[in-house]
Amino acid sequence: MQTASLSLATPGHATKPGELDSALGGRSYSGSVNVDGYKVPLPAGNWVILSSAHYKSPQAMGELVFLGQVRNMQLVGGARVTALHTVNPPVAGFPPKLSGCNGEDRIDLYAAPEATDPDGHQACWLINSFFTPPLRQWADSTVKIDRLDRAVGGDLAAKGVSYSQDFLRIRMTRTEKWGVLEVSYLFSPDAAGIKSNDAISAADTDWTRANIGRYPEKLAYLEKMKQWANQFWPGFKAAFNTGSPK
Repeated sequence: MQTASLSLATPGHATKPGELDSALGGRSYSGSVNVDGYKVPLPAGNWVILSSAHYKSPQAMGELVFLGQVRNMQLVGGARVTALHTVNPPVAGFPPKLSGCNGEDRIDLYAAPEATDPDGHQACWLINSFFTPPLRQWADSTVKIDRLDRAVGGDLAAKGVSYSQDFLRIRMTRTEKWGVLEVSYLFSPDAAGIKSNDAISAADTDWTRANIGRYPEKLAYLEKMKQWANQFWPGFKAAFNTGSPK
């Protein structure tokens, strides 16, 4: 995979206090964004691209894109897209480990597997948390961060955009033998008025399976996110079909 690209942004250029203009944020998208032929659906609002990268392996190639939603110079939402197509008609589909649809992981707060055929059709969505402090160490090469996420950390720092410690992540995945589309939608509980305690690691946050039960307001927010995912899921599955080879 090629190194993710970092926007050449400089602080400033806001048209009004707390907002990004096109000179700083670049083009904005709403409703959907086309990534490697897939018409990827976006939650309500305007979204900008924070980082992107090309992906290539012997089996598949495509695009990786991380979009963000910024309000008052704070990141309130994210959409991390993996959009791939197989290079040649494969004998089998993508491995279940890649899709993550083969069962509930220990870090998941909720999982909704729909199809788990290792030879082709897989579909699922799940909810877990996304711990952001490693992004603040984007310039430290010794810190283990995904390349795309590292570029996001640098881009947000360059733009002067802040972000809270915890996001709730709803990851939706669909695969067929010809391709895979995965999008992690990130939502900020802090932007919804739900504060989190400071934590030294992802395992210590309020949003783990072990801790969330102590906080009724966080459990209520999780239920709200489940409802959103159930409503959004049919549109995501339909979007996958837009990437089908002609």
